[in-house]
Amino acid sequence: MATARRVRPTVTLLDYRMPVADGLSVIGELSGESAVLVLTSDSSPELIAYFRTPEGRAELDAYFHTPEGARELRVAVFGEIRAAQPRFATAVRGDARVFMVERYDREPRRGVGFLLDLARLAWETDTFLALLLYRLRVRLIVRRIPILPGVLHRVCIILAQMSFGGDAVVQPGLHLLHGQVVIDGLVKIGPFATIAPWVTLGRKGPAFEGPSIGSHAFIGTGAKLLGPITIGDHVLVGANAVVVHDVPSYATVAGVPASIIKRGGGAESQDPATSARTG
Repeated sequence: MATARRVRPTVTLLDYRMPVADGLSVIGELSGESAVLVLTSDSSPELIAYFRTPEGRAELDAYFHTPEGARELRVAVFGEIRAAQPRFATAVRGDARVFMVERYDREPRRGVGFLLDLARLAWETDTFLALLLYRLRVRLIVRRIPILPGVLHRVCIILAQMSFGGDAVVQPGLHLLHGQVVIDGLVKIGPFATIAPWVTLGRKGPAFEGPSIGSHAFIGTGAKLLGPITIGDHVLVGANAVVVHDVPSYATVAGVPASIIKRGGGAESQDPATSARTG
């Protein structure tokens, strides 16, 4: 029988829930359509197939609850998070483009003009400077530079009440309207998302994984998106909605708990500026 001890820190994990136990993020329960695919440098197709079975998943689950397995899981998961982070220059240019189009109805310039555009956005908008510092903080985390990421995190909180966890993966083109946003846990935000004030994207209960949000989503004021849910592309989340279930692309949700009130519209039709950001 294949053994989970052949899984090394080079594993790639997909769709696996990680509750917190004894201060460690480890594998938790498997239910419904949940599945795990484990790939290692020496994995055979038979081993991969075995780990897809209930017996194999149970063996992995037991192994990742051991101290050795928990350490390997943390190395693998956080290695994937670091690898998924966008490059600093790409992220900054994508964010700047969104802010420039939204505020000044033009593209950012190049060269020295781009630096002047960054300075203008940092001075005239509520959140761009904090977002720029967050992008810098992420690169420092990826490069394993200590202390400075924590300092930048505090500065972002002071400047814009923006508390983004280091485990979030935020693609270029994020538009923060006025700050006051909390992101906690393993949260993924697609390109060209818009987030209004007083929004929380985070964990639900002990699960380490938070929401995964598609491209061009619009998250309204005071909304809460909680737990390992998937929000599709061009979704519009209404003000003060509490979203705890998956939302398909091009849908509009509202209420507590949130439910779909419109299909086939979503953020693209509700937010005219979105089309300008994608050209």
